[in-house]
Amino acid sequence: MIGENTMGNNMEFLIKNIESTLNYKLSLSNLELYHSNLLEDILTRNIKQPFLLLQDVVDKYEHYQIIKVEREKGHKDITVTLKKNEETIVVIIENKFKSLPDREQLEKYIENKDNTYYVLLSLVEPEDNVLPPGWVRKSYLDLAEYINSIIKITNIDFYKGFLEDYSLYIKSISKLISCNELDLKVENYYLDKTISEKLSKMGLIDLVSNLRAQQMKNKVKINGTTTYANRVRGGWHFGCEYLINEQLSVEIQLEGKQYRQKINCKKTIGKSLEGLIESCVDLKNRGVLFDFDKAEFLRLRDEVVWNKYETNDRIDIYYYQTINNNVAFNFLLAYIKKDMKNIISNADLIKEIIFTK
Repeated sequence: MIGENTMGNNMEFLIKNIESTLNYKLSLSNLELYHSNLLEDILTRNIKQPFLLLQDVVDKYEHYQIIKVEREKGHKDITVTLKKNEETIVVIIENKFKSLPDREQLEKYIENKDNTYYVLLSLVEPEDNVLPPGWVRKSYLDLAEYINSIIKITNIDFYKGFLEDYSLYIKSISKLISCNELDLKVENYYLDKTISEKLSKMGLIDLVSNLRAQQMKNKVKINGTTTYANRVRGGWHFGCEYLINEQLSVEIQLEGKQYRQKINCKKTIGKSLEGLIESCVDLKNRGVLFDFDKAEFLRLRDEVVWNKYETNDRIDIYYYQTINNNVAFNFLLAYIKKDMKNIISNADLIKEIIFTK
């Protein structure tokens, strides 16, 4: 969960802890694969030890012994088979270290078997309604508890030291995610540049940017619209889309420094690019779309530059203004909602101009 700073959660202190560990440096090439591979190794080496991560997942988990650990079986991160007397159970673990879980992906892993359990191992807690029925979320702090239980019974000094290093790494990075400096509650649209640079150096900027984009998306809730947050060209954008009909929709989209208004058209409407731009100019002149004159937090341009995004079957026309620095997200949120309500109330006029003019 997004939390508050404490003395033990000081961001600089945690970063130093993380960067001091061998596991941090080893994991930089591929974060999620590294953690999954390491967990498989720990489970395989300690098959006779209780798998503490199954607490509150499998009743009397300590009575079950691991008999097999598999990586990427059926595209599942880790599959653990355990046995108690004549009873065999299977635990499927999906690992999300630098990304967020997707309900549709988790649902694909569900098997119609009573003896199968499902664990989401994630650095951050998923949003409401992401976990399908039968799934239990475990944190990397929970994983650290399991690692510590293995450390206590490990006799090989090097491996013990390696696991202690790993435990420090994942505990510190879990606490780092709770630091206020990351602004995961999204009070400001932009993340502080110094913080962003530090996260980029650590390989965590994607995770934090993803989380912030998802939070922004969640705050944009307007009846009748669809919201989204996606990665594109090395960054993240989020937006809100209103479907007018199967051939036409309108979006408000924010990507990086751009605040965009977009018309999305199927090519089956039979209009040329020049014709679509002419319709967009008409909509701007009527104040229905592409009118940013009253947005104080946008850096307005003197000339109108129309941009397009084209695929085989559709063409999107958009116009944007630049979002100023140090903008409180609530200002943007209010403006997005105002824009979208204006679009919805003028949907018939937008359709008429796009299709007939």
